[in-house]
Amino acid sequence: MSYYDKSIDSVCGYMATSTDTYDNNYQYDGVVCGGYHVAKTANVFTAKGEENLTAVSFYTTEADENYEIEIYNLKDGFESPVDGECVSVKPLTKQQYAGYHTVTLDTPVSITEGEHFSVVLTLSGIKNPVTLCDDYCYAPNTSYYCINNSWVECKQGEEGEEGYDEESNCIRVNFCIK
Repeated sequence: MSYYDKSIDSVCGYMATSTDTYDNNYQYDGVVCGGYHVAKTANVFTAKGEENLTAVSFYTTEADENYEIEIYNLKDGFESPVDGECVSVKPLTKQQYAGYHTVTLDTPVSITEGEHFSVVLTLSGIKNPVTLCDDYCYAPNTSYYCINNSWVECKQGEEGEEGYDEESNCIRVNFCIK
């Protein structure tokens, strides 16, 4: 292969961390990555024990995207991923590269076993709204997107079915927010 060969136009690299770094990995998605054009999404999790949430991970499809992360302790019977107390905010930050990102929170968030908490991710960049990755591993009451300042649970059916949201093009998915 020559230095003048233009057949390779992008490369990627991975940096892994030890499995001992975190107590739990809260996630619903696997390895499939589709994409939806929504700028604000959230996943809701149930704490497995008394622990500190120290990092959040997500995937972006474009370089030079800005992100903001908010963590909420949710009320019992919550109706949206922001129906509770905001306990952490990672201010607007630019992510230079496309791909999978793990962001360390400025201050760990204490969570209690059985407590519902949410990770709210807002992305903005060159393409607005951005493409956020999701996976078709649907779990009810876990993934939400915000459209027209209203939170909607990702539980809609296939295109043409009742409840399908054409504006977000959302179907039964969980967003790749960990």
